[in-house]
Amino acid sequence: MAVESKKILPLLVLDVLRVNTDAEHRLTQRQISDVLEREHGVTPDRKTLKAALISLIDAGYDLRYTGAERVGPGGEPEVLATDWFLSPEFSDTELRLIIDSLLFSQHISARQRSAVIDKLAGLTSKHFHSRLTRVKALAAAPKNPNENLLGTVELINEAIVKKRQVRFQYAYLGVDKKPHLKVYEDSGEPWTYTVNPYELVAADSHYYLICNLDRKEDLGH
Repeated sequence: MAVESKKILPLLVLDVLRVNTDAEHRLTQRQISDVLEREHGVTPDRKTLKAALISLIDAGYDLRYTGAERVGPGGEPEVLATDWFLSPEFSDTELRLIIDSLLFSQHISARQRSAVIDKLAGLTSKHFHSRLTRVKALAAAPKNPNENLLGTVELINEAIVKKRQVRFQYAYLGVDKKPHLKVYEDSGEPWTYTVNPYELVAADSHYYLICNLDRKEDLGH
């Protein structure tokens, strides 16, 4: 096995375990080796593969296995580690709770909702993906057309952290279902607000910015 391949072997093994395993779907070292050869063109020997698995455990990854006792080459008992799987950061139930909360979030567009669900599904094994067919259909259902929401939330969070003011114009949804800027009747210029942002709060499928107008003390949203 090439030296460069040995260096990245733990990462390749981690990828194999992340995609293919969970508590109900485990792999022996032989099976891990087969997947490595098939998907990455790498064929580590048993000792090298075992070292890569141990290095992942030492690095803090939650790898689980079953220990089976056997007689070693020297006649002494030894423990054989088999049935490996990577314990995910989120259980399937926890992921479903997060995904379901996205589905019921009216303030996130269908495209963004589907993209975030794909990223969440990537945190667990491929066996979880098969349960997302119905979820993906719901995620694609048209709801709120606001494609800029996540970028706006990120920008406001940055302003809060950096203690910067935020300036924005107020828009409302017209009968044509399109946003229209609120304007001054005398000049026709858009209303422009400058506020000191303090916190974003999610309630009733909406985000609210807790803030106060520049040079005003009373908090509003």
